Amino acid sequence: MSTDEPEQKIGATCIVVENPNGLVLAVSRKDDPRDFGLPGGKLEPSDPSPEACARRELLEETGIYAKKLRSVFVGPARTPGRLCEAFYGLTTPERPQLIEPGAIGWVSWDVLFEGSFGDYNRNLKAALDAMPPCVPFALGTKVSIGARHGEIRHVTPHQVFVTLTDSDVPRGCRLDYDEAHRLQIRKED
Repeated sequence: MSTDEPEQKIGATCIVVENPNGLVLAVSRKDDPRDFGLPGGKLEPSDPSPEACARRELLEETGIYAKKLRSVFVGPARTPGRLCEAFYGLTTPERPQLIEPGAIGWVSWDVLFEGSFGDYNRNLKAALDAMPPCVPFALGTKVSIGARHGEIRHVTPHQVFVTLTDSDVPRGCRLDYDEAHRLQIRKED
């Protein structure tokens, strides 16, 4: 790399939160409620890291706290010479709420491709699709979680959604998996 080239820095972040139906949490532009994008924004001087920025932006725009984040993609930001880092988030179960002007909703990736950040979102989705699934099971695989039984409903690079057939997950618990890909019910953190 030439020393004459300016170093590109992360200038913005966004966060991908998917629901069990494969829809993505999106917020609209303030001036156009039909132009959806991922929750995110510019790094502020008070942000100690891009991950902290993604957490802050998700909370500010949707009222949802990101419990776990994983960096999944870095691409050009709208500001020349800056990059935008995308994180995939596991969140608390709160319903999203509109906090800033605009609209909020669960949308398909196609809706995101049509928005102002369409090129970035296409590249992000391609990067996510290239990642291996978080567990080596197919949809519909029957699973046992303790004494409960169900089947895998949706798998993303970082989450497994299971439909329990005999009962619901107890209040205050969540489904999770360990390093050996064994699904289990765990108390919420």
